[in-house]
Amino acid sequence: MKKKPTIPEQIKAARAARAIRSQNLLASLSGLSQPQIHKVERGGGCSLATLQKIADALQMPITIHPTPPLVTGRPSPGGTMILTRGDHSER
Repeated sequence: MKKKPTIPEQIKAARAARAIRSQNLLASLSGLSQPQIHKVERGGGCSLATLQKIADALQMPITIHPTPPLVTGRPSPGGTMILTRGDHSER
C-alpha cells in the first residue's frame, strides 16, 4: 500500500511545483509569518484556518489523512476509564 503524503510533504511539493522557492514568499502570499510556515512544513501543529490560508496561497487542496490517536479512552461498564493503545477497531 502506497504511503499517503503528509501535510508538510503536500505543501512542500506544491510550493516547488509553483516555483515558490522560499518560506518568506509563501508567508507573504498567505498572510502568515515565515515562522508559521516553517512550523507547518516541519510537521508542527496548526489550525485548519492556517492550513486553509496556505492552501489558498498555493491554489491547491490539502488532503488530511486521519490517523488513530496513540491513546484513547472509553468508559467501562463500571464508570472508570479504559485506556487503549494501537488499533481501535471493534474486537
